[in-house]
Amino acid sequence: MALKSLVALIMCAFMGLVSVSAKEFHLKNDSHIGFRIKKMGFMNVKGHFKQFSGTLNLESPHNIKSLQGEIVIDSVFSDSKKRDKHLLEADYFNASVNPKGIFVMTSYEINSTEERLYRGTMRANLTLNGVEKNIAFDYSLDISDATMPKLTLESKLNIKDFGMKGSGMHSDEAMIEIETLWEE
Repeated sequence: MALKSLVALIMCAFMGLVSVSAKEFHLKNDSHIGFRIKKMGFMNVKGHFKQFSGTLNLESPHNIKSLQGEIVIDSVFSDSKKRDKHLLEADYFNASVNPKGIFVMTSYEINSTEERLYRGTMRANLTLNGVEKNIAFDYSLDISDATMPKLTLESKLNIKDFGMKGSGMHSDEAMIEIETLWEE
């Protein structure tokens, strides 16, 4: 009888661990998926995407099991209709052929922790203009509100690596600035 009780206790403990294994969060609409690029070497041109989605799975408050997201390319907004139209053309995003951008985390490393704030390096496969590249991002994960994690990602990339021709007036280097809020 004691052995059966011990087995039952172990099974209950195991099932309890399994039930808290992962929480899935969805990207909130008030997140920001943006970029910044230099124009004529000194002026920053900023833009963002208005339509996006994503999922974040946390195994524990700070252990990221998976992260993936998607942007709708023709939702780009840079506060200039002419520029936005040009960004959709073949020399940039080629939106008629490649209507979505995709982000899939491949790994991450925590470099520092503060109270419920984790910082480090994340690697992700980023697909833009039909080209997939593995990119390193600096990240911070704020779990001060466990029901609504905040994840920030930043990186530099060269648009030529994604098959974009660009223009002589703009730098080929773009800053990716992602500030996300997540909800269950």
